[in-house]
Amino acid sequence: MGTRTDDASPCTPAPRPVAGARRLPTRVHSMHRFSPAPSGSGRRRARLRAGVTLAALGLAAGGLRAAPPAAGSAPEAAGVVRLPPYELDAVEPPWAVDNRTGLTSILLPPADAMTTMADALRAYPGVHVDQPGGPGGRSSLYLRGGEENYTIVLLDGVPVNNGTDSRGGGFDFGTLDANEFPAVEIVRGPVSARYGPEALAGVIKLTSDVLGPPGGSVAGAGAGTRGQAMAYAETSVRQDDTTVAASFHWSEDGRRADGNFARHEAVAAGASGQSRSLEWRASVRHDWTESASFPDDSGGPQFAVLRALEERWGSTTTADLEVLSPEARSSGVKWRLRTWGAWLHAHDDAPAVAPGVRDPAGLPASLEATTLQRVGFAAEGAVEAGADGTLAMGLDGQSEDGRSNAALVYGPFAFPASFAAMRNRVGAFGEYTWRPAAGWLVEPSLRVDEYRQAGARLTPRLGVRVPLAASTVLRLNAGTGFKPPSFYALSNPLVGNPALRPEKAQTADAGIERLFGSRGTLDLGFFSSRFRDGIDFDPGPPPRLVNRSQIRSDGLEASVRWKAGDTLELGGTGTYADARSEPGGGRLRGRPRTEGSVHVAWTPVKTLAIAASLVAVGQVLDSSVPTGDILLPDWHRLDLSARLQLRPGVSVLAAVENALDERYDEAVGVPSPGVRWRAGISARF
Repeated sequence: MGTRTDDASPCTPAPRPVAGARRLPTRVHSMHRFSPAPSGSGRRRARLRAGVTLAALGLAAGGLRAAPPAAGSAPEAAGVVRLPPYELDAVEPPWAVDNRTGLTSILLPPADAMTTMADALRAYPGVHVDQPGGPGGRSSLYLRGGEENYTIVLLDGVPVNNGTDSRGGGFDFGTLDANEFPAVEIVRGPVSARYGPEALAGVIKLTSDVLGPPGGSVAGAGAGTRGQAMAYAETSVRQDDTTVAASFHWSEDGRRADGNFARHEAVAAGASGQSRSLEWRASVRHDWTESASFPDDSGGPQFAVLRALEERWGSTTTADLEVLSPEARSSGVKWRLRTWGAWLHAHDDAPAVAPGVRDPAGLPASLEATTLQRVGFAAEGAVEAGADGTLAMGLDGQSEDGRSNAALVYGPFAFPASFAAMRNRVGAFGEYTWRPAAGWLVEPSLRVDEYRQAGARLTPRLGVRVPLAASTVLRLNAGTGFKPPSFYALSNPLVGNPALRPEKAQTADAGIERLFGSRGTLDLGFFSSRFRDGIDFDPGPPPRLVNRSQIRSDGLEASVRWKAGDTLELGGTGTYADARSEPGGGRLRGRPRTEGSVHVAWTPVKTLAIAASLVAVGQVLDSSVPTGDILLPDWHRLDLSARLQLRPGVSVLAAVENALDERYDEAVGVPSPGVRWRAGISARF
């Protein structure tokens, strides 16, 4: 494995430049990484700032004002449950996964309560997560090699991707603590027909503790090296047929003096109840985050000339209310009515980046404050269609109102880049689940979405499950999806383009699942995706965003779980994803071709649980202003944890992250934090 030291001594192997790297035109739009050029899907704003610099300078040279805003414009398989007929719950708890022909991974809370969601997601097939420099770095998640904003993130069933900012809607999982969510569902593949537009690569569903089953009260606290600290409290009370729950989580990690810092606070409340005629549940949640790190593409603490940190802070508020048919109803008809809302606020203060090898002019400072309000509704129903079929249909709608107050700053001069936009959508879907024989499932589905600005679009999908033997199943899936351009891409007054077309996807996958009784499972799969009409930056003149890029991603996924005895369980995952831009086949930035993990869980006695996790990541192409394109070495990381039950309901935890003190970079010039220790205690009442 490639290593490096923090002081970059002459004896240390450094990341090597990419020999003959193919450089496409420098791109602005922060939604994609189609080339080794300074492209930043989500965590890097360099393309935005560099490209908008061109636009701003062009406007200044021509003596023009910016145009007004455009209006309107345990590893995989463990805990996976396959349901037979259609399940209406879109806010699925871990016992009700709705994906039968495709593959859904369920991530259970880690034994180490101080693990971030970004770290917890690393060990699952088809998923790559990076978080350069540790806690303050913004994390990016790539599902099957697609862009980070090709994955919908549902928080208690509410979509929380923010397409108003320059990052294009990618979600920062590093701001969440893994123990806030009883389970996380990772749905990979063509699922737009079920989940709506924007799910080009898949969906990640986070269900918070206030929507899980009642479990009394629990509280915990912990601390560790390098500024780690956390505390949480959760409680739920059941009275007759009504349950009320509430939770509070707080965490802090890193130090600004070390170049990274993060703080997260979350409060949530939920209630549920039932009667003979219906069930209901409601939830509300508020998250506040603050973080600081070196600016994107600055070269980090190793190469950055200017040492000011980028400061980010913001909040996410969600609310959800749903009424559905009772679980015990035996009429063969199910229904659900649901409404939700999300209010997203984000601020980003990025300092300038000094001139360097890649960008002779450097990058200007930027200020950005965005607000997105999203409200929606859904009405769904399912009915038994004969002895071997279920027909489900639904109608949903969503309204979005986004605003951005932004500017590029050149010394005393600021070039405004503010805009406001609205968008409304109404959609309908139908899905038929046919069971022609024992163990068989055939699921055709079709969705239509109507945008006031873009007209109607169809999204089909077909899924099949075929039993090959008593314990072996073949699954096949094919489908399409589309993603409308973000508010930023349509409406930014410097580089926005109201004529942009939606991005499109075609995906097919196939896999075999093998069950070895109660001892273990094996899953092998292949996927192939084509993402077309990607949004790219054209330097012009005039400089603006255009449709032209394409991503092709082909790969393999594997996961295995084996119970070696009553006290020992082993598991592993592996992913090969050949994601590249076309034409030309250029390697994509920020995504390794190979990644894998190994997990061991040992319970030598009833009161003691020991876990080890090894994650290995292949070479990654990256870029920074002072260095240009760099091929970062492969790396691995070993994490260890132990939980000891002192008495019923009271446990202590000790954990070490990066136990081998591996030195690696997830971005150019941003070294890993090294070995970190932490300990905590929890009590259940």
